[in-house]
Amino acid sequence: MAGQFKISVSKLPLGYAFGMGQPSIGISIILDGLSQFSTAAAHDALSEVFELSSDGIPPLGFLEPPDLPAYIIDFLQCGFALARSLLQEIGLPAFAQEKIHSVLRLHGTQSAYRLQFNAPAIENFDRTHIAAAYANSLRLMSIFSAQTPDRKAFKASADALAENFVIPLRPKLGRGLSTKHILNEAFNRGIPITHLGHGTYQLGFGIHGRIINKSATDADSALGANTSKRKDVSEAWFKSIGVPVPETRSVRDVEDAVVRAREIGFPVVLKPADLDRSEGVFLELSNEEEVRAAYEQARILSPNILVQSEIPGHCHRLVTFKGKFVFAYSRLPAAVVGDGESSIRTLVEQSNQKHWKKAKHLQTRPLPFDDVAFQCLAEQGFGPDDVLEPDKVVFLRNKNVLDFAAHNEIVTDTVHPENKALVERLAKLFRLESVGADLISTDPTKPWYETGAAITEINFQPQVGGNTARSNFDAMFPEGSRGLIPIECFVGGQNAMEAARKRLGALAADNVKAAVTSHDISLDSRGNPMHLAHMSGLRDRCSVFLRDPEIEALIVVVQTDEFAISGPPFYGEVEVIHVDNDVHRVAEPSERLSEAVLAQLQRVLRGG
Repeated sequence: MAGQFKISVSKLPLGYAFGMGQPSIGISIILDGLSQFSTAAAHDALSEVFELSSDGIPPLGFLEPPDLPAYIIDFLQCGFALARSLLQEIGLPAFAQEKIHSVLRLHGTQSAYRLQFNAPAIENFDRTHIAAAYANSLRLMSIFSAQTPDRKAFKASADALAENFVIPLRPKLGRGLSTKHILNEAFNRGIPITHLGHGTYQLGFGIHGRIINKSATDADSALGANTSKRKDVSEAWFKSIGVPVPETRSVRDVEDAVVRAREIGFPVVLKPADLDRSEGVFLELSNEEEVRAAYEQARILSPNILVQSEIPGHCHRLVTFKGKFVFAYSRLPAAVVGDGESSIRTLVEQSNQKHWKKAKHLQTRPLPFDDVAFQCLAEQGFGPDDVLEPDKVVFLRNKNVLDFAAHNEIVTDTVHPENKALVERLAKLFRLESVGADLISTDPTKPWYETGAAITEINFQPQVGGNTARSNFDAMFPEGSRGLIPIECFVGGQNAMEAARKRLGALAADNVKAAVTSHDISLDSRGNPMHLAHMSGLRDRCSVFLRDPEIEALIVVVQTDEFAISGPPFYGEVEVIHVDNDVHRVAEPSERLSEAVLAQLQRVLRGG
């Protein structure tokens, strides 16, 4: 029998609770009727459909050893891992493991349990979506509690979940292909992550905080970013510093496109001037009819159309950060890589079978295997049933096009220094901290002026992977910095506030820009009261200063048990100074905390 369950989510503010390493919310589950679970089958399905390896399904985190059957623990372990994966695919940095802090067998039952746990969360995002990720994941995993798990039903449900939950929620967080890699790198380094809204995040606190959106940073020039979005405008900037570019014409209509193509000489490229990600780009147009057809399709996407000369070679993405080259990869056409045993036909079939088995939100593009692919293979001296030697790469298209999967190769260590210098000049010209430049070349290991290479565009907010994210963070947070500021918590009543004022004065004398806040009073670095709108407690007031890019230290006066309940909005370099016991309950201000609760509050402030 499949399990039945109900999920509810706490309304308490987010905080760093139970040492999770990122803010979390409380979720409660009532689980009933689960009598078995096929763990091995569930792991296989998660790997095949959701790309979740066993390493991505770690043991559950319990505050105390649970009174739960092993199969329920396995069920929750798989469900929680899937929920985190879904949230990451939406764009939410759900990297910290859940902490289960209460397990209760419901009175009068043998198989019904209430579990309470904390799950990773972010500010400015509807927490009911987070609870829904866990509800959907557990429903999906309950398929493997049946006597004979139905794998087809699992795949169908996974696709429905992608279409009805994951994909529709991505726009709410402005999720990009770089988001997961960048936020995961921040989490792995212990850098606090704060969601400011619609996919914009602050990494770190106070003076050490940085703001990012996908791979864009707060140091990117707005003028440079806006200019980079227009390929026709960017070209003038390229030429001004001697950067090679294709011969380009802006066109008014379809007949003008044909005229300009004749002037440039076939083959040509036709593309929108103001779109990226290769949207609306048509390559290798070799006659007037192809230009006309391409124009009509591109014109649907944008009124600003360019015709360019076709530069020989492939696209090589060269990435810079802070004006220094950090990474490069070649964006090659669809291809297969030999294993010494399988035919090209088999390699394509295996790749496409793996592709179609994935949940829809993880599918990219299949490999082509048609007459065009056969012709391309023949030009390389191969047939569809030939067996390739290990690591041999053969292409199924002459150009990288959006219809089919690309074959990317990392070439960071082989890019010629002259090509690196070229894109570094561009990054500095546009005043962009994070840049991806597209170099079309037959061989990026040779200087651009020897191969007839050209830059076709630069990309503000370029797509980056794990390797580039690590390089970028080395520059943003050097020498292992976690982006933290010192935080001093004075625990007590009015005496704690007086002690905090004195500490603020001492820091000011040392030229440290700090601030003080209690649940109802905030002082700037000069000790003057600050008037803050919409501040409902200590957490909100702390957040004001954690976001302030000038604050070097924060002094927090803790006079209630607010943070004992939700966890504080900070962690890291926290010092707790116990001034007195005049600390009261938020829910009942006239009631002082017991010594036990006061001790617990201090542990929570320290991150325990």
